[in-house]
Amino acid sequence: MLGSNAALGKTIRVVLPQLAQTCGASPDPERLAQLPHFDPADPLGQLPDFRIDDPYLIYAQTGVYSRDGGHFHASFPTRESALEFIQQANREIQKHLPNLSFSWRLNPESDFPPNNPTGACLFQHPAFQVSHQMGNRPALERGAKGTFVSAEEKHLEELGRTFRDDPYDLIAILESNGTLPRPTRDPQSLSEIAQGEYLALIHADGNGIGKRFLEWNRGVGGGRDEQFFHRMRVTVRRALVEAIQETFADRPQSYQLLMLGGDDLLLACAAPLAMPFLSSYAQSLTQFPLLDEQPLTVGAGVIFAKETFPFHRLHAMAESLADSAKQRYRTDPSLGSVVDWHLTSGSWLEDPIEERRSVSVVGNTVLSAKPYPILGENGLDTLWQAVATLPRDVARSQLRALVPTLRQGHTLGLLAWKELPKNIRESLKEILFSKTAETPYLDLGGKYLTNLSDLVEVYEVQNKESGKRGEAQ
Repeated sequence: MLGSNAALGKTIRVVLPQLAQTCGASPDPERLAQLPHFDPADPLGQLPDFRIDDPYLIYAQTGVYSRDGGHFHASFPTRESALEFIQQANREIQKHLPNLSFSWRLNPESDFPPNNPTGACLFQHPAFQVSHQMGNRPALERGAKGTFVSAEEKHLEELGRTFRDDPYDLIAILESNGTLPRPTRDPQSLSEIAQGEYLALIHADGNGIGKRFLEWNRGVGGGRDEQFFHRMRVTVRRALVEAIQETFADRPQSYQLLMLGGDDLLLACAAPLAMPFLSSYAQSLTQFPLLDEQPLTVGAGVIFAKETFPFHRLHAMAESLADSAKQRYRTDPSLGSVVDWHLTSGSWLEDPIEERRSVSVVGNTVLSAKPYPILGENGLDTLWQAVATLPRDVARSQLRALVPTLRQGHTLGLLAWKELPKNIRESLKEILFSKTAETPYLDLGGKYLTNLSDLVEVYEVQNKESGKRGEAQ
């Protein structure tokens, strides 16, 4: 993925603006006057050439007024010069990003059919195998660990190795300018990030940004889109840098930022650090309001698994869990940032949401309160911090044994709870919704809810190892 970032970052931030300039792109004076300048608080810093995030300067020099978050917008004096740019840009994109799906729009009247490359057909490949990590590309050969590797993956790995040498991607810039903590030797694989623990893959995306922008833009008279989104980008980077420094300063080898664009991010880290990072990130976001004077909130999805789990499935599941978190936010925006997560010990999982549904509703009892707000009294932040301070006499094995019994029904679950030593029940009661050592269930008028299963899962996340060093009991 770092190789993809390197290719995409250089193409959209440097190659296409240079090409637009060559094809005659030029700024519209009225739009130029509305664009923001470089923000001194931006962790990227005041970079040379096209790498700086200064919408006013880039538009004045190249006619390009947006090139972040997967979007590219440029102004041309004539339709002919715009068409010439599109024709040449198609060639450049297919050269540097051969598997990228994209489409063009020439305002005000012309749409172009999307470019959706499919790659080679699986059955044309003599091995009849697909890439283990990408999942939808024919394998070219076996990698060093015996997994199947596609030609595209091999090329991206080469780019990934040189990703920091001449940084154009936002992540590489933040790493190279010393803003993000880095180890003496950068991790070369997911197993080096996990370091014997489970791996966490985190996807976070801003909540309701499109709606907020439209409301703000109407209030200021329209036409100021880049002002809003530039502030949002800088806000995300400031909060992200604070959270990474707070969480990973002592373990810089245990994380890797994989994607950063607009209000989206993707980060891999050792499992025990995922929840502290999310708590810190959500808290940092509250300190930096956007132009509508409200802080940015995010919907986050976290998948915990062994580092050998196919990466394309980890990514898809993290996105699915983030969508679940965003749905919870839409039902109650007062929650702020929301997270949904799932822990799997298997080698494959199709749908984490469906798997949870199948085991978390038993008769009149619901065994999970996911998704959770990240901050607040009943949030993930409170849950993981309480779990982290549990006394040593709370045995992991006893907590793990509770979960299968809870799934057998309310009565058996209550009996299993009461069989726990009183000191353990007393230690856990303040974390439970019920707030009592007598029962783990919150009575909702004939229906019951407990967060005990979620508590046990968080406890597992903080202690679970991948098996290479044995299970720590």
